[in-house]
Amino acid sequence: MAEEKLSQSVAREHAYRREQVRMLYRQLPLMYLSDVVAGGFLFFVLLEDFSQYSAIIWFAVITVTTAGRALVARNHTTHRVADADMPMRWRFLVWGSTFAGFMWGSAWLLLPQNPEVFDVLILGVWMAGIQAGTSATMVIIRQAYLGFTIPQSVLFLGYLVFSPVEGTLLLAAAYVMYMAFIVPIALRSGSGFARLLDLQISNAELRESLQTEEMRLRQSTEELIREKEQYQLLQQEKVAADEKLKSAAEERLLLLDTVGEGIFGLDARGNITFINSSALRMLKLDEDTTIGRSALQLISSTGAASAANVEAFVAINRCLQNSRPIESMECQMLGRDGFEIPVRFSCAPIIKDGGVKGAVVSFINVAKQKEMEAMLLQSQKMEAIGRLTGGVAHDFNNLLTVIMGNLQFLKRHMPEDERLQGFVDKTIQAARSGAELNNRLLGFSREQEIETELVEIDSVIHDMEYFLDRLLGENVQLKVELGAESLAAYTNRTQLENAILNLGVNAKDAMPDGGVLEIVTSRQRMRNSFVRQDDSLGEADYIEIRVTDFGCGIDPEIQERIFEPFFTTKDKDKGTGLGLATVYGFMRQTGGNITVNSRKGEWTTFKLYFPMAKGAIAAVPKIEKVERYPTLKNYTGKVLVVEDDKNVREVAVHTLKDAGYEVLSVADGEEALKSIADNPDLQMIFSDIIMPAGISGIELAERVVKTRPQLPILLATAYTEKSLKEKLVALKNVSFVAKPYDTEDLPGLIHSMLVKAAS
Repeated sequence: MAEEKLSQSVAREHAYRREQVRMLYRQLPLMYLSDVVAGGFLFFVLLEDFSQYSAIIWFAVITVTTAGRALVARNHTTHRVADADMPMRWRFLVWGSTFAGFMWGSAWLLLPQNPEVFDVLILGVWMAGIQAGTSATMVIIRQAYLGFTIPQSVLFLGYLVFSPVEGTLLLAAAYVMYMAFIVPIALRSGSGFARLLDLQISNAELRESLQTEEMRLRQSTEELIREKEQYQLLQQEKVAADEKLKSAAEERLLLLDTVGEGIFGLDARGNITFINSSALRMLKLDEDTTIGRSALQLISSTGAASAANVEAFVAINRCLQNSRPIESMECQMLGRDGFEIPVRFSCAPIIKDGGVKGAVVSFINVAKQKEMEAMLLQSQKMEAIGRLTGGVAHDFNNLLTVIMGNLQFLKRHMPEDERLQGFVDKTIQAARSGAELNNRLLGFSREQEIETELVEIDSVIHDMEYFLDRLLGENVQLKVELGAESLAAYTNRTQLENAILNLGVNAKDAMPDGGVLEIVTSRQRMRNSFVRQDDSLGEADYIEIRVTDFGCGIDPEIQERIFEPFFTTKDKDKGTGLGLATVYGFMRQTGGNITVNSRKGEWTTFKLYFPMAKGAIAAVPKIEKVERYPTLKNYTGKVLVVEDDKNVREVAVHTLKDAGYEVLSVADGEEALKSIADNPDLQMIFSDIIMPAGISGIELAERVVKTRPQLPILLATAYTEKSLKEKLVALKNVSFVAKPYDTEDLPGLIHSMLVKAAS
């Protein structure tokens, strides 16, 4: 008990000392400012000559020390000091006050060597004022007050007593009387302040004690309340126990409803005992009409997957009879009004007391996956056909170059016979038509580049709506449903319009007796690998244009071929078989895809997928074709022709020689480099780009530009791949011409390049 009281007494003493220090620290800025101002005032009032070094030193010392004390005090105030450091702050205040008392007691150093009584009187009055200010500010800590007052008074009185100035003794007596009056008052005020501070601390302790007791009572009350609440909860849990047992089955069903898979339970006879909302939604069924129904009735007995359906039927029976679980089996499930969906399902038997009491079937709709797999297979198939078509088109363009070149050569040298000229013109026109057909094949094979721009898909369809409505006629109703958001893609607007028109015409032909054509746009999140046929495993946003007609439909075996070039089910005079092939090639070039899904006699849906534009996409560099120039005779210049196809090379050589050029010809890039090295007077190179072996035309141009950068080069190709055009952009004095080129324009074209290089 005694130790506890001692501890409380020590704590009270520490609190008292802490409050004294804090209160005096709040007075320090005013005290330090008063020291500097008072010192400066006396210094400038009493100083008569700046040669009085004692006065200057006194003022410098009191200014510097006061500033130093202020910085230390500011540091103490800025950084919170723990209670353990309070003695240090106490000593700082006491010793600082004592030092200030010594400094102000030496203020007589400001007086001149032979002061007058009036100067001493001024100093005495100022000392009395400082004492009055100290009594009001420093009395908070008696030791600090006395530490200032005693040395200040003793030193100043000593000066007055021993001063040679007459009348100072009387001034000393007056100062003593003043100190005898003010010091007791200050000490008594300090005692009163101490009692007041002691009362404040006592009140604070009492308040803290009351707060502690209040908190304890509150905690006790809260504990009682919690105990009461727990008791009430126990009563409620006891009352609700039966309700929970009754609702356990319902809660399990609610849990099953949150699962994305379709789930239904079977009894031992195969009848449905429960079914979750996902299954009802996928099969478009009602719970009331489904519960109690045989689950085997949900397995379709018709359709393309009828064999798999029979296997599923048998497997579920075996699961119920022999407790054989089923995992990842596929079949067609039958919903309302003959609605069917492809599913992958599993069936787990429920075994109790050694016997099968039922089973649980879970399934997922794999229609989207089937569609994606079909899309991937179709893309792979069409990719192979496209590569084959591109290779054939390349060779076909070479043949057309030979045919057109020889025909034009023949026309220039044949006699003036209108009948023969007409035959030749018709043959040339047929060759040009073949070239146009070849360009469409190149578009399908993605070997022919198309120029793209940022296109707002919904805007294109909206602009075409009136024209499509007129095209379909009165007996076909057009319904357009555009997405709520702006959908933009980098594509070719003209090609997009042609694709929609092509699908619209096909839809009209599929509905000879009239019907409905729906065009719907939306955003779809899809795997890149399903759309672009690449190795990307990520997903991206795609714009889907869904075109659906409710016409005659398409047979499943035909669906696999409708995008092939020249495949058509229309009469010979109504279709070429290149419409959908061109649409397919256009979609693949834009980084998208097109799919078809149909049910014979009911509907057909085409889906076009475009990658949604995100930010700025760098445009593919463009190579502008050289303008045509009229053919003249007697051109001059030395030209090297590089062509691996002998017939094409002969056409180019004859054409250029006939126009007056001096022509050298080689069959590959290696021979071309030798010929260039052997003919420094060579003025032009005309080369094919695609050469099966050795150096290609691009590589040849790159090498020539390094050694003879001013030599013009004309490159010919059966198709202009993007990668080739990108390389051409970086090469100076290099242009290209597409095969089959017109031999009537070729000499003038080369002449224009020679003129440009010479300028």
